[in-house]
Amino acid sequence: MYRAFCTEYEISKNVIAFHPGFGGSSDANWTLNEYIELVRLAEADERLDVVMTFGPDEEKLYEEAKTLLGESRVILYRSVGSVVDFAKLLSSFKLFISTSTGTYHLASAVGCETFTFFADTLFASSARWKSIGEKQRHYMIPLNPEGRAVMFEKVKQELKNRLLELV
Repeated sequence: MYRAFCTEYEISKNVIAFHPGFGGSSDANWTLNEYIELVRLAEADERLDVVMTFGPDEEKLYEEAKTLLGESRVILYRSVGSVVDFAKLLSSFKLFISTSTGTYHLASAVGCETFTFFADTLFASSARWKSIGEKQRHYMIPLNPEGRAVMFEKVKQELKNRLLELV
C-alpha cells in the first residue's frame, strides 16, 4: 500500500501528514487557514514530503485546501479505500497532525507519532479522549481568542522543533 502511494504521488522522503477534518469527539480545531499555516511550515523543510488527508465526505474541505495552497508541493490525498488501507498508510508516516478524530486514533494505534488538538473542556479533553499510542503530544485549544492565539504560536514552535528532529 505505502509503496504504491509513494509511487503514485512521487514521494521519496519521510512524510508528515495533516488531517484538517473535524468530527468525533473534537469540540475544537484550528481553522483551515491555520492548518495551512502549519502545513507551510512543514512544506518549507525540503527534507520532508507533506500530505494533507481528507476523508470520503470531506470534498468541500479538500477543494478549499486546494484553492488556499495554490502552487504547492503539498500532496492532497482523498482517502477512498478501506479503514484498513488507511491505517496501513498511516503506519508509514513519521508524524500525523489532526484534531481528535478517528484518524488520530488510527494513526496513534498503528504507531505513528501524533500532534493532536483537543478542546479545553472536560468533555473533549485529552484526559478523556487520548489514544492508546505512545508517541503523542496533546494540545488543549482554549475557547477564548487570546488563549487560542497563544496556543497556536506554541504549536507552531513545537512543530518547527519537531521537524528539525524528524530527518
